[in-house]
Amino acid sequence: MSSRILSAGEKVVVHLVADANVLLAAILGGNAKLVFQSEEISQIFTTETTFAEVEKYALVLARKRHLSPGLQLLALASLPVSIKRRAEYAGSYPKQEGESAVVIPTMLTSWC
Repeated sequence: MSSRILSAGEKVVVHLVADANVLLAAILGGNAKLVFQSEEISQIFTTETTFAEVEKYALVLARKRHLSPGLQLLALASLPVSIKRRAEYAGSYPKQEGESAVVIPTMLTSWC
């Protein structure tokens, strides 16, 4: 990744690509949920496949932890995540005028 100095008034837009571990940690009450509440993060993306995997394992983990499976699915549905087809990841991410985009693929294991 190259670095540069931002122009006056230019804002960095941060897009995260979240894996299943981040999404599961967020709905199960882990610190990963803080990422979804951060004002510094513009958008969070995941793939359809990853989201389906999280739906499946959210139910399994809810039962293991004696949590309501329905509430876990509701928590998952309420996450501010844009679900994309894997092919769409190769495309560009939306930017507004005067913004520089930074896309960070992440597992965020240190936040969980």
